Amino acid sequence: MLDNSPVWIEVDVQGDMTGERYTGKFCVKKYLTQEERGAQARSTDERNYGIVEDIGQKAFNSLLSQAEAHVVEATDAPWWKKDPKGRVAGLLDDTPVNEIMKKVRELQSAWKTKADTTTTTA
Repeated sequence: MLDNSPVWIEVDVQGDMTGERYTGKFCVKKYLTQEERGAQARSTDERNYGIVEDIGQKAFNSLLSQAEAHVVEATDAPWWKKDPKGRVAGLLDDTPVNEIMKKVRELQSAWKTKADTTTTTA
């Protein structure tokens, strides 16, 4: 059975553009529900709507919206500031967002590997 209980992860990376150090603790969900995935897609659309032409910026906006959907709670991470719409705003670096999603994917991969092993040995 799939365990989608939130898990705490830590981030400690240096920004690729600014050199700023990003640290924090994040409680994340490994998987999103269909409703959460829809909200994430709408958030990405709102960020990109009519103004973003650069494909790299579009990809980052998608990744940021995805990270926001996975993060349940953040502590000791003053850079993870939300605007009135509940979206993270003001980041210049994509490194911390990439790190959050890398750790979420590792959690997903660990479950998949465990599930494959259970199925194979059963």
